[in-house]
Amino acid sequence: MSIFFKQNLVYLRQHQKGATQDQVAADVGIKKSTLWTYEAGRSEPKYRDLVRLADYYGVSVDDLLLRDLSRADEAASPSAAAPIGSGKKTFQTITAPDSFRVLVTAVDSNDQEQVVHIPLKASAGYAKGYGDPEFINRLETFNLPFLPQDRTYRSYEIEGDSMLPLKEGTIVFVEFVEDWRSLKDGTLCLVTTANDGLLFKKIFNYLRDQECLLLVSTNERYKPRIVPAEEVREVWRAIGYYSTQFPQV
Repeated sequence: MSIFFKQNLVYLRQHQKGATQDQVAADVGIKKSTLWTYEAGRSEPKYRDLVRLADYYGVSVDDLLLRDLSRADEAASPSAAAPIGSGKKTFQTITAPDSFRVLVTAVDSNDQEQVVHIPLKASAGYAKGYGDPEFINRLETFNLPFLPQDRTYRSYEIEGDSMLPLKEGTIVFVEFVEDWRSLKDGTLCLVTTANDGLLFKKIFNYLRDQECLLLVSTNERYKPRIVPAEEVREVWRAIGYYSTQFPQV
């Protein structure tokens, strides 16, 4: 399936309709979960759904599949309206070594990327909502001007004591890893998994030989976990942290 299809669906829903996934799914006559998989690029559309979506947005099937409609609209109207809502959320397609992954990013009014914060109350839902623009739109964002501006960041609030000396409540800053196979053993990472949610651990990389990651806690009371590559959704490399508790000196 063309990579433009999923991008066009998100673009048309936000800019043309200003609608939620629930609204579009109801209007078109498909399930919201089905629409979500189409927008996330996780499944190819049935022919019936493809025709319905093209008709709903008033475009041809060929254009929906083969053209970047956002660029076409920009060329036609340089002063095109910003996305419905806060105007601070946009979307970016990251090309991974094995597949296409949709990474939702946040930008401010100057088109500068911001950090998306994952608090404890949202961490359980993040593994399912990480690729859903509506879920990311509900999370807080902020700017850290000293970070390189050519990367994408999250901040994550640690829960529990598995990563001592980093204590519960510590805020860890992480950057998006595009090529998982480049990870060096012992790297601290936040891993989004299909079955276990968010896991902040040391990574030992067995992707090339055994198609899995070994996740190890710094607290030896916790046993290591083996996560098959097929269950990994995102990997974020730790680059720093913030804590209100000063280390003992």
